[in-house]
Amino acid sequence: MDASGGRGHLLVGRSEELSALSARASDARTGRAQVVLIEGDAGYGKTELVRHFLRQSCDGFVIIQAEAEELAVDATLYLLGQLGVSTTDGPFAAGMELVDQLAEQQDRGPVALVIEDLHWADPASHDALLLAARRLREDRVLVIVTTRPDAARNAAWERFIQSDERGCRVRLTPLSVDDVVQLAKGLHIPLHRRGAERLHRHTAGHPLYVRTLLSELTPAQLAARGEDLPAPTSLALTTVSRMAQLSTDARALGSALAVLRQRAPLPVAAAVAGLSSPSQALDELIASGFVTSTPAEPGTPIEFAHPLYSTAVYEDLSPTRRQELHRAAAAVVERSAAMEHRFRAADTFDDDLAAELDGAAAGKTAAGELGTAATYLLWSSSLSAQVTVRQNRLQEAVSLALQGGETERAEGLREQLEACADSTFRNQLLGTLAWDEGDAVESEKWLTIAIERADPTVDRVPLAASLAMKAYLCVTHNRMEEGTALARRAFDLGLPDRRSDYMAWAALTVGQGAFAGAAKSVPLLAHRLPSRPDDVAVEDCDLLVLRGLLNFYGQRAEATIADLRAAVKLLRHGPIASELARAHLHLGQMLFLVGDWDGAHRHGAVALSLSSDDRQTWVGPQAHCLLSSILASRGHVEDASTHIEAARGGFEKTDSLEAYVGVILSEADLAWALGDSGRVLQLLLPFVGEGDAGSLTMLSALVWWTPLVMAAFNCGQTELANVLISQFESAAEVRGLDVQARLAGLRGRAASDGGSVQDALGLFAMSVDSFTVDDPVLDQALIRQAYGRLLLAIGERRQATDQLRAAHQILSSCGATPFLDRLAADLDRCGVRADTRRSRERFSLTDRERDVAVLVGRGLTNAEVAAELYVSKKAVEFHLGNIFGKLGITSRRQLRGIQLA
Repeated sequence: MDASGGRGHLLVGRSEELSALSARASDARTGRAQVVLIEGDAGYGKTELVRHFLRQSCDGFVIIQAEAEELAVDATLYLLGQLGVSTTDGPFAAGMELVDQLAEQQDRGPVALVIEDLHWADPASHDALLLAARRLREDRVLVIVTTRPDAARNAAWERFIQSDERGCRVRLTPLSVDDVVQLAKGLHIPLHRRGAERLHRHTAGHPLYVRTLLSELTPAQLAARGEDLPAPTSLALTTVSRMAQLSTDARALGSALAVLRQRAPLPVAAAVAGLSSPSQALDELIASGFVTSTPAEPGTPIEFAHPLYSTAVYEDLSPTRRQELHRAAAAVVERSAAMEHRFRAADTFDDDLAAELDGAAAGKTAAGELGTAATYLLWSSSLSAQVTVRQNRLQEAVSLALQGGETERAEGLREQLEACADSTFRNQLLGTLAWDEGDAVESEKWLTIAIERADPTVDRVPLAASLAMKAYLCVTHNRMEEGTALARRAFDLGLPDRRSDYMAWAALTVGQGAFAGAAKSVPLLAHRLPSRPDDVAVEDCDLLVLRGLLNFYGQRAEATIADLRAAVKLLRHGPIASELARAHLHLGQMLFLVGDWDGAHRHGAVALSLSSDDRQTWVGPQAHCLLSSILASRGHVEDASTHIEAARGGFEKTDSLEAYVGVILSEADLAWALGDSGRVLQLLLPFVGEGDAGSLTMLSALVWWTPLVMAAFNCGQTELANVLISQFESAAEVRGLDVQARLAGLRGRAASDGGSVQDALGLFAMSVDSFTVDDPVLDQALIRQAYGRLLLAIGERRQATDQLRAAHQILSSCGATPFLDRLAADLDRCGVRADTRRSRERFSLTDRERDVAVLVGRGLTNAEVAAELYVSKKAVEFHLGNIFGKLGITSRRQLRGIQLA
C-alpha cells in the first residue's frame, strides 16, 4: 500500500536497505547469484520496499514473482506451481526444475526472482526454493524473499545466509522521527517536529500505523497539544474505527472479503455480503485505502490492501455475523474451499461434518496431499463429540504431519498429543516427534513405553513402527545386539510404512554386519531387493543406498558402484532425495579406491554441496575427508589440509564416530602422500587391536591396513609389520573380505626385507597376478613398486621395468603426483626416464572448473554436465569460458587430451 491510499508511491526510512539490495543486484548482473532475505513484521512495508526497488534498480532484469498464500499452506508445491514448475516428484526435483527455468530466463537478461510471504509457503515449496537458491552460483539471478521475522522456517535460510557469501539478510526496523517527518512531507500533510515525535511515540514507529493515522487525522488533530492522540492506540482499532464510518453496504462487502480471506472476484464477495449491486460499496472501500481492485481482470478481483486490515475486520465481527458469512461463503465458493467455511461456521460439535471431513482427509491421504489431510483431521477432531474419537483424529493428524516432514507443525500439537489418553499410538508418535527433532534420549523413552505397554493383538501397527525406530536408534548408538533383536520383532509383526521398513532393514543388516562383517550382511537384503540395481523400484532407493554402503564395506567394488549409480539416478527424481548426498558420498569413496579420482572428486564435491541442502551434518565432514584424501594423494597439500580442518570442525558439531574416524584416515592419507611413514603409524596403529567382532570396526573394508603395514616396513619395524600382516589376515577373514592379493604382496615385502629373495619373488608374482578391481589401486601400485625394486636389486632389469611401468601407469591415470615422484627414481635406475610432465601440470582451475572440464572432456553436453553437478546450464557455460581461457584452448574436443590432475 502506498502512503495515501492511491496518491503515488512514497518510501521513507529505507535507504540502507535499498543500498544493500542494489549492491546485490549489481553482483547478480555480473553472474554471481545473490539471495536476499527481507524480514519484517506485518505492516512494515516489505512489499512496498521490494516494489520500489524493482522500479528503481532493476532496469533490464527479467522479473519473476510469486506470493505464498495462507490458504494454500497445505497444498504441496502450490507456490512453485505459480512459477511454472510442473513436477510432482518432490521438493528436490521441483527445485532443480526451477534452476533449469531460471537458466532459460537468463537468455533474456539478469533475473530477479521475488518470493513474498515465505512464512505461508507450503513445506515442499519452501524446501524446493531453498534448494534452488543453494544451487544458483555463477548465474545472473537475484533471489528476494520476504518473510516475517518470527517464522520458524527462517532458520534454514539464515543458516544458508550465514554460511555463504551469496546471502544477505535485511531486517526492517520501525520508522524514526525523521522518517515520520519525511513521510508527512511527501504526503503534503502539515506536521511539525513536535507532532511527529508525538505520532512516533504513539505508534512506536510502526510504518503502516503511521501511514494510517496520517491519512485519517486532520492537520488540526495532528498538531494538537497533549500526550494522547484522539485515535485508538492499535492499528486494528484504527481500522475498525475507520470502517465504522463507511456505509452499511461497504462494511458488509469488507466483512465478506475478510471472511473469504483471499483475493476474490467481486460477484463472489458481493454474494457472500448479500449485495445485488456492490459497485458503490466497492468505491467507498477503494477510497478508504483499505481495498484494491483489478478492473482489467475478469470478475474484477478485489483484495485488502494489507493483510492486517483483513485480520482487523474479521476479528471485529461478532460470532453470529462471522458464522452467517462463512455459511454464505460455503454456498458460493468451490468445494475444497467450502469445506473450511463450513468448519468455520460450526459453533457446536457436529459429528456429521466431522465424518465428512474424515472422509475428505482419507481422499487427500490417498492422493499424497498429507498436509491438507492433516488439516481436515484437526478440524474433524475439534467437531467430534466423543473424546476418544477426538483424540484418535488428532493423533492421525500428527502422524500425517510427521509423514509429510512437517515436524514443526507436529511440534505445535505436542501438548494436545501428550494430553491424550495413554496408548501405543500416542507414545509412538511422541517418540517419532522427538527423533525428528534430534532428541534421541527423549525418543527412546517414549518408544520404550510404547513397546512395553503395547498389546500386539490390538496395537500391531504402532508397535511395529516403535520397534523399527528403536531398533534403528540402538544400531546408530552401537547397541547392535539389541537393535537386531528389535528389528526381528518388527518384521514378525509386519512393517506398516516405508520409514519403518527402511529402519528395520537398516538395523538388521548393519547390526548383522557389526557382528559378522558387511559381506555377510548383504545377502539379507536379497529377500527385499532384486539383485539387479536397475530393477529396484524408486520407492526402495533408500534401501539400494544401504546395500551400496554394505557392498562398499564388504569390498565389492563393482557391486557398490552399480548400486550407487543406480541409486543416484533414482534419487534425482524420487521421493527420498535426502539420501542423495549419502549416495554421492559413498560412490565417491569407492571411485577413489578403484582409481577414478576425477569421478571421486566430483561426487565428493556434490555430496558436500547437497549435505548443506538437506542439513545432513554427518555427510559434510565425511565429504571433506574424501576430498582431502584425493587432493593429498595428488600432491595438493594445502587444499587437503583445508578440507581436514573443515572435517574436524564438522566432527565437533556432529559428534559422529564416522566423521572422527574419517578425519584420522584423511590425516593418514596426507602423511602417506608426503612420505611420512612415522606419522602414518602414529595415526593408524590405534585402529588395530580393537577386536575382530562386536564393534563398529567390523563394518570396515580395512582399506587403511596396507599403508599401515608398508609404513611399518619403511620405519624399519619389521617385526611389527609381520604382526600387522597376521592381524590383517585375521581381521579380513572374520569379515569375509578377500584380501589375498594384498596379503601376498605384503608377505612378499616381508620376505624381501628378510632376505628370502625366492620366496619374495613368488609372493609378489602371486600378488600381482591376483589383483582384482576390489583391490585399491594405490595398494596395487605400491606392491608393484616393491616388486620392481626387488627385481632391480637382483639384476632383472627388464622385469623390473615392466612392474615399475605398470605402477607408473596406475599412478599416472589417477594423477598421484607424490607417489609418481618417488617412483621416478626407481625408473631412473632402470634407465627409463619417467615422463611426469603431464601429471605435474597444475592448472589454476577451481574444483568446480576441474569437474566441468572432466565431464566435458568425456563428451557430455552442457545440459548433461549441469545435471551431473546439480547446477544450472548457465553456470556450466560460465565455467567452460574460464576453462578455455586458463588452458588456452578453443574447443571442447581439446579437453579430452589434457591431464587435469
